[in-house]
Amino acid sequence: MSVAAHGGASPQALAKASAAVALAELRLRNLAPRAVAELETLVTSADSEQVRLQAANSLVDRSVGKPKERVDVAAQIVVQRPW
Repeated sequence: MSVAAHGGASPQALAKASAAVALAELRLRNLAPRAVAELETLVTSADSEQVRLQAANSLVDRSVGKPKERVDVAAQIVVQRPW
């Protein structure tokens, strides 16, 4: 006996959600050049030093990537031999 999917689990709902996500991604990609131009304007001509710094950090983070964080882990490994 098979059970029909209802609501958000139905194939139609999943397809509609997938199409909405694809459209949102496309819209964001199309806005990227304008966003970069705005950040460039802020970096070069904002009155506030804080605004210029945040815009510069945003540009660097998105182009070069954020710096890696170092995590120190302390662990103890115990090996028990079955013999």
